[in-house]
Order: sequence, then C-alpha cells, then structure tokens
Amino acid sequence: MSLERFPRSPRFRIGPLQIDLERSTVSGEDGAVGLTSRAEHLLLLLARYPNLLVTREQILDTIWADRVVEDAAITNCIWQIRKAIGERGKEILQTRAKRGYVLVVAESDWIIDAPPPVPAASTDVEAMHASAPSSEVFAGDSVGHDAAKIDDVSDSGASPPAHQQVVPDSRPRRWPWRLSWRSVAVLAVAVLVCGGLASRFLRTPPDRIDLLPDVETTATVLVPDKMDWLRKAVLRSVIENIYLHGGRVVLFQKAQTRNPFAGPHLQVQVIHATSAEIEAELSLVQGRAAVREHYRGPATGLAPVVQALLTRTFGKAGRQLTPAMDVLVSGWAAEQRFDHLQAIEDFRRAVARDPAANDAKLALASALLEQGQGKAAQAFVDQLLAGPPLDAGQRCTLDEMLAEIAPERMSAQPCDRAERIAQLGKLEMRELLRDIQASKGPKSAQQWLYDETAAIFAHIRLGEADQAEARLVRAQRTAAEAGWEHARIELGTLRGTSAIHNGQNERGARLQLDSANALEALGDVRSALRERTIGLRKIPIVPGHAIDARRTQVRAIVDRARVIGNVRAEIEALYLLARLDRGRLDEWRAELARILELLEEAYPQQQQTRDLHLVLNEMEVQHRYGDVLEGVMRIERAGGTQPQAQLWNLTLRAESHFARDELDQAVNAVDAMQRENFEIQDTNPCLFAWLFVEAKQTQRAREILGVCRSRHYDRTSQASRADSALVAEARLYQRDGEADRAWPVLRPRIEALLGTTDLTLREAESLALLARHAVGLPGADRARLQQALVIVEAMARLDGAGVELKAGAHLLRWRLCAASPAAVDCGPVLSPLAPEDLLERRLAEQASGR
Repeated sequence: MSLERFPRSPRFRIGPLQIDLERSTVSGEDGAVGLTSRAEHLLLLLARYPNLLVTREQILDTIWADRVVEDAAITNCIWQIRKAIGERGKEILQTRAKRGYVLVVAESDWIIDAPPPVPAASTDVEAMHASAPSSEVFAGDSVGHDAAKIDDVSDSGASPPAHQQVVPDSRPRRWPWRLSWRSVAVLAVAVLVCGGLASRFLRTPPDRIDLLPDVETTATVLVPDKMDWLRKAVLRSVIENIYLHGGRVVLFQKAQTRNPFAGPHLQVQVIHATSAEIEAELSLVQGRAAVREHYRGPATGLAPVVQALLTRTFGKAGRQLTPAMDVLVSGWAAEQRFDHLQAIEDFRRAVARDPAANDAKLALASALLEQGQGKAAQAFVDQLLAGPPLDAGQRCTLDEMLAEIAPERMSAQPCDRAERIAQLGKLEMRELLRDIQASKGPKSAQQWLYDETAAIFAHIRLGEADQAEARLVRAQRTAAEAGWEHARIELGTLRGTSAIHNGQNERGARLQLDSANALEALGDVRSALRERTIGLRKIPIVPGHAIDARRTQVRAIVDRARVIGNVRAEIEALYLLARLDRGRLDEWRAELARILELLEEAYPQQQQTRDLHLVLNEMEVQHRYGDVLEGVMRIERAGGTQPQAQLWNLTLRAESHFARDELDQAVNAVDAMQRENFEIQDTNPCLFAWLFVEAKQTQRAREILGVCRSRHYDRTSQASRADSALVAEARLYQRDGEADRAWPVLRPRIEALLGTTDLTLREAESLALLARHAVGLPGADRARLQQALVIVEAMARLDGAGVELKAGAHLLRWRLCAASPAAVDCGPVLSPLAPEDLLERRLAEQASGR
C-alpha cells in the first residue's frame, strides 16, 4: 500500500472505474458511471488523497461548503461510489468510524505512462501546497488591485490553513525519493512551527461580516466564454449560500473598480484556464476591508471554494436547505442569467413543493408581473396578504408589486422602494425628489437604482432636462465603476425617454434602439424587446412599399414575445402593428381585439388602465371620438382615478370634445387638469392653444402658445404636435382682425413640406392640415395649395396611410373646390371615414362663406 501524500500518476483504476485527475473525470468500462455530481466530486476528492484519511469536516467544507446537511447526504454518496466500484466497494472505500474515509489505491492500480521526472528539491516542497487557496485581509483596499498570493511555502514558511488543505488539485505529484519517517516528522514540525509564527505575524483572520436586512450582496463572476457552465455553477453556489444566510444576490457583469453600495461585493475571476486546471482570484469587499484568495486547481473545485470563503466570512448559515429552497435558488440563478421562463418554471416547482413558502410565492409573483401576467401574479399576492405576517423584506417586495397593481392595498408605511413606485404613479415628482435627497448615505444596490431611476424620471417630467442629464451621467459612472453593466444600460434608456419627452423623437428612437441592442447583447431579451418597441414606435412611418417589410419586422417581435411568454412585449408590438395597419381597418380591428383579449386574460383591472388609454388613442387617430369618450367613462366607472389615469382621461376628453366642436366640454377638461395641478406640457399644449382660440379665450391661448413654443421639435414631433400651434396662431390673427398676417405664419412651413422629398406619414397629415386652413387666407398661393393636394392625395393611396391622411386630403380638396371662382357642387364636406370631424366642418363652411 502506498503511503505517498499525492497521487503517483494522473490516472488509476479502482474496480471498473478509471479516474483521470488531470481532467477531473470518472469513467466506467462502458463510459457511464451512474454517480450524481456530488458523489463524483467526492470520489475525485478522495482520489487526490489516496490511502489517507479525509475527514468528514474536510468533506463538508469542500463538497458542501460547510452547509448544514444530514449524515445521510455523505452516506448516500459513499453508497453510490461503492456500488459503482462493485463487490470490492467496501474494501476499496473504507470507513473510519466517526472520523472519515480512506480510498485504498494499490501499486498495481496506478497507470504509469512513463518514468517520473526528477524535479529540484525546492520545487518538490513548493508543489506540496500549490493547489491550496490562500487568503489575506487588507484594510482600505479596493477590488481592482492585484490580489496577493500566498502559495509559496518556501518564501513564507506558512502552511495552508486546515480548511484549505483538501481543495482539489488536478496536477499529479511525483516524489523523486521516499522520505524516512524521521525526515517526515522533522519536516512536519518545522513547517508547523514556522507556519504558526508566520500566521501569527503575517496573517489576520477574515473579519466576520453580518448581512443586513434588505441589503443585497452583489457579485461578479468572470469566466472565459467557453466555460459558461462554470459561471452557472459558481453563481448557483453563491446565491444558495447567501440565501441560507438570509440575504439576496444581485449579479454584476464586469469587473469592479469601486464598491459604492452598502452591501458586500464578491468578485470571482478566472485569470487562467487550461483543460487540466484553472487559476482564479476571489475577493470579498465590505467597507474598508477586503478578503482575497487565490485558487489553483480543477474547475470543478472553484464553486466549493467560493462557498467556503462565504461561510468563513458570514458564519454558519441560519437556514437549512430544503427541497423547495433548492429549486427556488435555481430559479433565482436563472433570473440573474435573464432566463425568465426557466426562472418562472423553477419558482412554480418551489411553490408546489412547499405551498407555505412565502419567498417562493413572492419570487413567482414578481416574475409573473414582470412578464405582464398581472392576474396570475395577483392570485399569489392575495394569498400572501391573507396569510401569516411577512417579515420586513418580504413585505417590501409585496408592496413593490402592490404599488403597480393595487396601490390602495399597500402598507401604511411602505419601504422606500415601494414608495418610489407609488410616488411616480401619483405624479408626486417634487415630493419624490425631496425624499430621495433626504435619504443620504450608502444604499443597497437595488435601492440606489430605484432612487436614481425615479429621480432622473422626475426631472424629465418636470421639464428639467439639464438636471436629468447631469444626474444620469453621474449614475452611469457609478454603475460602470461598480461593474453593474446592466444598470448602466438601463439608466441609459432614460436618455431616450428624455429626448422623446422634449420633442426629439428621432434622437429618442435611436437611443432606445441602441439600448435595446446593448441589453440583448447581455442576454436580457425581455428588456431589449421593451426598449425596441419604444424605439420603433417613434420611428416615422413612410407610406409605400417599405411598410410591408416593417410589418414583418414587428410581427417577428410579436412572435418572439410569445416564445418567451412576455405578454407586455406582445401587447406593445401589437400596438406597432395597429399603427402600420390604420389604413387596413379589418387588420387594425383584429389587432386591437387581440390587445383587449390579452388585457382581459392577463391584467388585473387596475393594471389595464394604461393600455386601455392606448387603445382609445388608436380610436382617436381613426376619428372615432364618440367611442373614445365612452371608453373614458368606462375607465372612470371602473375606478381609474390614479393621477396618471386622470391626466390621460382629461387629455382624451379635451381632444375628442374639441374635434366634435364641443368647445365648452373641451375647455372644462383642460380646466380640470389645471385644478389638479397637472403639467399641461405633459399633454398636448399646442392643440390646446388652438382650442382656446376657438373658444374665444385669447389670453389663455397666448399663454399656452408660449408653453408650446418653448421647445425645439424635431421633424416627427413638429408634425405630430407643433404644427397645430401654427394653425392656432393663424386663427388668432383672424380673430383679432389681422387676417393678412395669417398666411405668412403658415407659408414657411407649407413650403418646407412641399420641398421635402421623403415626407413621412405625419408630415403628409400635417401638410393637409396646414394647407386646408390656408385656403381663403389673404395672399395665400393657390397654386402651392393645389400642389399640396396632389402630394397628399397620392400618399393617401399608398400602403400605410390611415384615416387621418385620407380625411385630411378630402377636406383640403373640398376647401379648394369651395373657394374656386366657378360655382360647382363640391360634395360632402367631410369624408365618410371621419363623420365626427364637426369642428373641421364648421371651419370649412365658414371659410367658404356658407
């Protein structure tokens, strides 16, 4: 029997099994072994210490990372190994009662390919401990610095700590000579004495770190692309360990240079990898202290070493892993990898295994809500509300969901994260900014992201573009230094939001699509689809042959959203299809019907409000104002009284009553907005300036025109919003008895549109609007207006043109006909497609003198 400390060769046989320590593999005669992953890992551990006792404590520390497990867990693995070895299983794998196990490997079992080389004596001593990880504590160090490596015994004289001595090492060790027992004893005493002195003066044990409630542990796991399996294994191990200690993990994507958050940050980085072994740097940073380790050994040994580091630093876990928890942890790991379908499947399994597990219910409800499956989420929310009291962290997660689907059911004093969502819903932007300003000091990663996102959005809504951009730049820099690439990109989407809010639709669309590409490159398809639909919505539609290719692109998004089970993304893509199909009423109706069907199936009543407003907006574009007003009343009866819902309701009321020439009702709606202290610039200020002109409220018209003109609009926003201000100004001159000043207001814009060779749909609609209101004005160039009619009628016949353009072309044709010196029958004033355009009919008849 060999008494050598390390294997004599990379390979040996025991029974029908062949063990290859260089590749960390176990194979049978037919290739199959029949061992679970933990049993195989245990066999490889024993194989690296042949004929030596491996204690239960060493097994637990390496295989289970000091997790609390039943005796049966080790016993079951031993039983599997003996069964795989065969009838000599107990003889080869021997039990040492109450101590551990010995794997007996005879001389004849080793597979020797060639005579072993004779290395230098110093190399021999160094090789004894080359596989063991080492650790140090540095005060005030940062993660970006090079980690110190203490794996050279010849320099320090220190032996590895006991808990590190059995970390797997795949490299074979060959001794050039046999040492006598006296030599071994002398060497051992020397190492122990010198190692103890070195440990006393050169090493400090890691400080104990207590995980705080609601403060996540952040982590970065960096491995070569070809070793994604290792990244998954380490991530799974980290999430499990932190959860058993009562915490949660947020995964970062890049190496960290500064940890700005309140919680600890773990960084695991593989710096070198071969088929035989890897080298990795491990660091755990909390405040000014940083624990670092260097690992060298087989890839399969990295996750247990990370587990051991966490256990030593955080202490013994307060929870014991159950089957439900095991599946729950797998779901969280899938979620961090952006595999949302797998996460939901795992969360469902966890709830099925333990219906009383609140963490599993919360995880499942949150994941379903993120996928747009609000009704399914609400079922679990109801169970949680009716069940036993939740702890503070669980109640915070629950309140975050309630803030979105049922704010009235939130706690009396919700946590900060839930409060931010509620404040945004109530449009309490100033209050929100004051609260965030008051919450100083380090924050957890998630709380920081909530606060920064909410504050930037508040500045955008308040029209404070410079403050929003300055805060956005700072926040993105912080996320980049922390290595939180996903947060950096998510924050960047707000730059697109700001551009769109300030009338820069084209820039906003480009920024949103850039963000979508970056998110997809990280693997977050769900968020990428969200940003892609927002960006595509702001890209101008150009009627013609290109429309069909764009439909194909959007249908692909619909299909992809269905594949990943994301109802939210499917609905958003269906809105895009409806915009493209406004001129094909059958398809348009079918797409809106599908949206309403999905809303009814997936969304609770409170959550439907926003999307019902978008459906009503589509109806308004089709000039179905009566249906819009009925829809608003239905929303109000159903309880859609949140501030944002009220603002949308009042905006739709004002626009629809104005189009129907019901001026008093339209003015009342705008008055209600101002009574509720809503920001008019968040709605349709240019159109409302025109409303006040027609309502003979000249002073108010001028005030709102000032708000409208305070922005610089790009091509898309100029056509969709700002051109109505030109009509308002021209009408204002007419009302003031200065009609000769009206044509000069409209002429530059009309001529600019006539000179544009690539008119978009909204620009063609705008040309029809401006040209028809110019007909009959003193000095108006009839030839130019006739040219406008030719252009808009030609575009109205193309694929992608909708009711707005067709009805506008009809009105322009009628006005030109009615203003002709030759008395002819011009037909009906309004197009059959837009019988409710009563304001336009009245103004057209007045202009013609009827």
